[in-house]
Amino acid sequence: MISNRPGIHFSAIKTLIDTDSRTLMFHLNVLARFGFVRCEQINNNKVYYEIASAREFDLLNYYLQKGDARVIFQSILENQFISMDDLTEILKEFMSRQALTRRIKILFEKDLIVGKVEANRLISLNIPSRYRDLVKKSVLQG
Repeated sequence: MISNRPGIHFSAIKTLIDTDSRTLMFHLNVLARFGFVRCEQINNNKVYYEIASAREFDLLNYYLQKGDARVIFQSILENQFISMDDLTEILKEFMSRQALTRRIKILFEKDLIVGKVEANRLISLNIPSRYRDLVKKSVLQG
């Protein structure tokens, strides 16, 4: 599960395998102790990766596990250099403009998306080239 979903957080694993927290923590600690997985703390979440996965993509992988961020990445990938207004229109059924603006701000501040700003407005959004292939792969896997 961790190799197929790098950046998956503890509670998502717990939900997917339907076990209690103590049992899951025991097994994840064993996997970490023997060097199969590593655990990172991101935004108050314990997040798991294969031991050999590239740390430079940890934050991106973490956000790709979040449904709302994943939809944003997919929309930007399909519409490179999209304006914030157009993105809002595309995602209006999925999230409010306020929610989208908050999420875009986080992704922008963490350099997971880039954009052109004019008069304090994002007029063009894109995924940095170093992340584009990983985002494509993740979106295709669903």
